[in-house]
Parts: sequence; structure tokens; C-alpha cells
Amino acid sequence: VRLEWVRCVGAWMTGLRERVDHEARLLPYALSGLTDDNPQVVQEALHVLDAVGALHEADHAKELRDS
Repeated sequence: VRLEWVRCVGAWMTGLRERVDHEARLLPYALSGLTDDNPQVVQEALHVLDAVGALHEADHAKELRDS
């Protein structure tokens, strides 16, 4: 159940059109997966956070390049 929850949160954080609006609400759920007892949940949480980070970099590429 926890693994599916992290996957679901990841899908929302990467797939919703308004994902930036919900990022602050969903991020704690994704981060909580990093402290799970199940290594699969931890790996999935890392995968989700990596995907979210890549989207953030793509969305803010110009700002990141200028800094």
C-alpha cells in the first residue's frame, strides 16, 4: 500500500497540469517515503524525487542557467 501511495504521489507530482500549484502539498508525502522500512518504497521515493527534480530543472532552465 505504501509503495502504491508513493507511486500515486509521484504520478500527481509529474503528471498534473497544475503540478506546481500542488507541489508544496505533495512533497512531504514523497519525502516520507525516504524513511520507510521497505527498501522498495525508498527506491520509488528516490525515483519520484529524481523525476520531480528533472521537471523542476526543465521548467526553470533559464533561471538556473543565469544563476
